[in-house]
Amino acid sequence: MVALLHKLWGARFAVKLRHVMAKSGNVLLAQGSRGQNPVHVFMLLWAVLSGLAYTLGAPPPNSVTEPLPDWAVTVWYLVLFTGGAISLAGIAIPDVLYSLLVERAGTYMLGPAGSLYAVALFSSAGWRALGAGGITAAFSIACLFRWWQITLLLARIKAELAEAAKRASLGAQSEPDSS
Repeated sequence: MVALLHKLWGARFAVKLRHVMAKSGNVLLAQGSRGQNPVHVFMLLWAVLSGLAYTLGAPPPNSVTEPLPDWAVTVWYLVLFTGGAISLAGIAIPDVLYSLLVERAGTYMLGPAGSLYAVALFSSAGWRALGAGGITAAFSIACLFRWWQITLLLARIKAELAEAAKRASLGAQSEPDSS
């Protein structure tokens, strides 16, 4: 059993993971998690900076947020900061699996929160919210799409690892016992 775990988590695991990441269908999914998509990275950076500024007391734009309750605006900017920081941390982590898991957690926070905030903006401010609400809705859709991409990629990695473990256990069972 120890030999099986060593085989699974040793060098073969790293090689197998590289093969999964390098398959043509996975390349685009993996690139964003490694910080190679500047639009994604700069939008997350904007989320962190603006979320932090407004959470610390910078006055939010009154034209759009005026009809919203103060607590909703504060919660939105707090989630914007936290989700953006978590996503950026995920992009910065060198380990691919941890990177994907952390980035997925951040985008999972930003997507639904952004959707709710955009709906609140449009329902309370109407067409006056076209700019801020539209950008917020587009950002939240992008975050939800990225969450979906990472979820699919992690499912593929899990399937590949299960297959590798199965092959390793079959190989370990067929080897003669040297004791």
